[in-house]
Amino acid sequence: MAKGGDLQAWFIEYQDLDRTDGRVVIMPEGFEKLCDALEFNLEEIEPMVLLWKLNGVELATIEFEGWESGMRAMNVKDIKGLKAAILSTVQEFENDPVLFKTFYRKVFDYLRPEQQRSVSAE
Repeated sequence: MAKGGDLQAWFIEYQDLDRTDGRVVIMPEGFEKLCDALEFNLEEIEPMVLLWKLNGVELATIEFEGWESGMRAMNVKDIKGLKAAILSTVQEFENDPVLFKTFYRKVFDYLRPEQQRSVSAE
């Protein structure tokens, strides 16, 4: 398992360093870079599973706390392990409808504008 400092150094590779509000966060550009490193197509399910497993706060946005707790929960220490963990989760969906439902609800939350109870069909 990666140590806290290793996880932080890894996070910084994708972090938005231009923020002035003090938030330590990976924004969409860094998220896309991470997906590229993982060889995940942004139009497939894996990026959404990645976001979910790393406790994304909104679409393509991950704070360090979510990154660290997600990596520890998956017991991930490197890019190869992260890719394997995400692909394994996708496979688990086939046999675990409760897990998929939990994931689906979170994806719904990512896509739903605040204060809205449903997602537009468009």
